[in-house]
Amino acid sequence: MDANEYQKLASRTLIMEPDTTFTNYELAIMLAALELGAAVGKALDYVKKGIAHRHGFSSKELHTLLCEMARADLDLRVTAAGMDAAPNYNLSGNDQMLIWCALGLGGEAGEVMEGASMVQYGDISTQEMVKEQGDVAWYLASIATLMGVSLSDVMQANIDKLAARYKNGYSSGDSKKRIDTT
Repeated sequence: MDANEYQKLASRTLIMEPDTTFTNYELAIMLAALELGAAVGKALDYVKKGIAHRHGFSSKELHTLLCEMARADLDLRVTAAGMDAAPNYNLSGNDQMLIWCALGLGGEAGEVMEGASMVQYGDISTQEMVKEQGDVAWYLASIATLMGVSLSDVMQANIDKLAARYKNGYSSGDSKKRIDTT
């Protein structure tokens, strides 16, 4: 199956327009959750590059990233506890579905990470990981669909970026030379 065929089949179950719009309060919670996910993603990327790519990292920088996560978590908890006046987001149904899919992608990526963490116990389930990776693929395809781009174009853009970044294949040295290492 190719990427465009997958995207077409996956879009059968994509809600293109919500049957009910989210309230401003619900959107505030969802957007705060996305900000928390973004802060977690930055910390994960920093650790990955610091260790796996051999960039190194400082405790101070890691602490700063963890503080960003804590602030985003606090923002989410305060938002969820109640708001006197939620902002008026006035987002289209498509934009609301994009937020919904981004939250889903983060949740499914977390399930992939949870499955991968089981390797330390010798208890990783290939079957479960394949299912979770399929869920990640669905959300990626759905986001591409909502943005009006083909999954093949998304994949090609990534290959082009990697080819420019690592002309001879990946190396830690080339990774350290990258301008966009943060």
